[in-house]
Amino acid sequence: MKTSGFRFPVRLLAAAAAILMVAAAGCTNSEVTPSSSGVDDRPRKRVPMPTNAQKAQIVMTIDGEEITGEEYIPYLYAATKTAVEKYRLAYKDARTWETPFYYKDKSIEYTLAGYCHAVAQDGIVRARAVKKVMDREGILLSEDTLRELDGIVVSVSDRELKEIGCGREVFASFLEASECRELMLFNSWYGVGGSKGITSDDIKEYYETHYFSYMTCDYSLEDMSDQEKTDAINQLKQLEEYYWTDKDFEKVIAFASQSEVTDYAAFTYTPEMFSAVQNRVLGQNYFEYDMAEKIRQIPFNKTAVIQYDYTEGFPAASLVLRLPIKTFDKVNVENPEAFEVLVHQLSYDTFLEVLDQDCEKMEITIDEERMKPFDPMAFEFNV
Repeated sequence: MKTSGFRFPVRLLAAAAAILMVAAAGCTNSEVTPSSSGVDDRPRKRVPMPTNAQKAQIVMTIDGEEITGEEYIPYLYAATKTAVEKYRLAYKDARTWETPFYYKDKSIEYTLAGYCHAVAQDGIVRARAVKKVMDREGILLSEDTLRELDGIVVSVSDRELKEIGCGREVFASFLEASECRELMLFNSWYGVGGSKGITSDDIKEYYETHYFSYMTCDYSLEDMSDQEKTDAINQLKQLEEYYWTDKDFEKVIAFASQSEVTDYAAFTYTPEMFSAVQNRVLGQNYFEYDMAEKIRQIPFNKTAVIQYDYTEGFPAASLVLRLPIKTFDKVNVENPEAFEVLVHQLSYDTFLEVLDQDCEKMEITIDEERMKPFDPMAFEFNV
């Protein structure tokens, strides 16, 4: 048997103890599509937490292993809290619980409660798959990880455990299964010295596929007549001609700051930051996705004037200079935390796909009747 050489970061265990991140993997391929926007004063209905007798019942089995309601409830709590925080949901409003959610299969529509159950059930199945793989490959949790885990479990208050709905021993098992083991396996495969470690070519391909690098001068077209919009576009085209006189975009920015151009800046960010309409309805103030597609069509070191909606109902135009992405020449392990983030970005989806193959081989049964008392609306969050 072997232990991973990766020392589990205290900050990740602390996040896991607060259950802020534990269901993030389950949400990776999810999509939220609200049916409508606006303020709804109707409060959500209040439902009780499951009783001890209900938590003692078997609610599902995974390859013959019986899962009690108490073992299941921390996964449901984690999935609910993560969804509420990730999508900035108005948790106490009735409309939130009526909003359609999609998870993996976009042809299946869930309520928020159904979505949280789907994520929770995936999480608990994945945790069992991780343990099987670790047993198969002889990977053990390190002593450092186990000590840090014990410290986190001891620090969780009785009040917090009551909010989650499980005892301390069950919470410790949940944390070990859903966080410690999964991240230990991930790092034994993809971390420094891992069996499936990334290469500099992987890093280069990732950045060139997922990131944009560009400079821009932006012009708001809000509340303009058609003629005023035409004049604004022409002004940006004049700036574009000015750029090509000596190819210095900083001079263009300086010139623009003295004109009527309303904003100017340099940006580098991922396509994921371009929001689809459904996320904008939830109040996330991101660029319209089609701006990303328009920038993608601009060749490196070339310019273009593009039009788009900055947010819904707020038209804008920009002079864009697209730049090549600067990538690492080699895998950088000098900054462990930065490298860890990079490895996660590069490899986590692949990691989940590999685990999914093991999950699909598992025999799963769910007792829908016994699952009914486990309603995400019973949880209380300060959001």
